[in-house]
Amino acid sequence: MAFNLNIIRLLFVFICITIGQAHAETSIYAADGYITTDVTWTKENSPYVLYADVQVARRVGSLTIHEGVEVIGNGKRIKVGNSLSILGEEKSRVILESVNIEPADYADKINININYTDMKRGQIRFSDNQRRADGFSLKYSTLDRVRVNGQYALGSISIVGNIFKSSYRWDGS
Repeated sequence: MAFNLNIIRLLFVFICITIGQAHAETSIYAADGYITTDVTWTKENSPYVLYADVQVARRVGSLTIHEGVEVIGNGKRIKVGNSLSILGEEKSRVILESVNIEPADYADKINININYTDMKRGQIRFSDNQRRADGFSLKYSTLDRVRVNGQYALGSISIVGNIFKSSYRWDGS
């Protein structure tokens, strides 16, 4: 009887640990959202749930999002003041849901590179008349109900092999 009870206890602990791992997430609040160094989001800490905007500081910060990461944006923004690299792979894509990517206030030059990403609802704005992209790359991604726009670029713009589903038109005016 004691042996069976121990097995049941171990099974219960295993189930609790498994459930806890299945619902683990990294929450991003205002205090966590200002990036002044090189920050990397990994699959191990995924999903990342935004409860406030994330801002990559001008000239110094960078945010790299690796393959397999899921970001649940809740309509919040990733404001790029320096560099954003989203590095999905063909068999391990990055998933962005309800995220808006845009230049940060007072950004001089920014670089945004997005590869192998599935993005649902949101916007990618890589420049406007005051904040200019030094480089913008969107490759092998699927965008569903996503608007992509930009007005000025100092460097190259590369948009290759993407699928746009129910998305707004390209607006490069």
